Amino acid sequence: MRAGVMRKKNGFTLIELMITVAVIGILAAIAYPSFIDYVRKTKFAHAKDGVMQIGAQLERLVAQASSYPSAQPALGNEYADVTFSYGRSDTNRDYSLGGAMTSWKVWVGINSKGTRCGCSGGSCAAPSSSSFGATTTSCPSGTSAF
Repeated sequence: MRAGVMRKKNGFTLIELMITVAVIGILAAIAYPSFIDYVRKTKFAHAKDGVMQIGAQLERLVAQASSYPSAQPALGNEYADVTFSYGRSDTNRDYSLGGAMTSWKVWVGINSKGTRCGCSGGSCAAPSSSSFGATTTSCPSGTSAF
């Protein structure tokens, strides 16, 4: 090595690393809420699918027996993450069915009157059984029709 000649060092300076970390942080802050919203919509569709499948089974059963069964028809393990609640009216000619995923604040409800309600927002909670029952014809507060 000749005297007075310095070699250039390979690597990154601290400021370059700090800028890179800041850019990654900004991108993550933008992408994360979109990702969570996408997952919540997927969970809502999953719960809605399960409720609709059980509703179709209930309609097939009532076509055969003239009244709704005392217990909700079973679904496979595919819907193990959805908590279903089933109820029928005193005359057994009406039913209500709800599906909830409380960890994602997702709720879906249908009944024999054709009312279909749901919510998939961050502040959503399943309505009480008195506000969504077998004879309900409009969606409870905080939910919307689908």
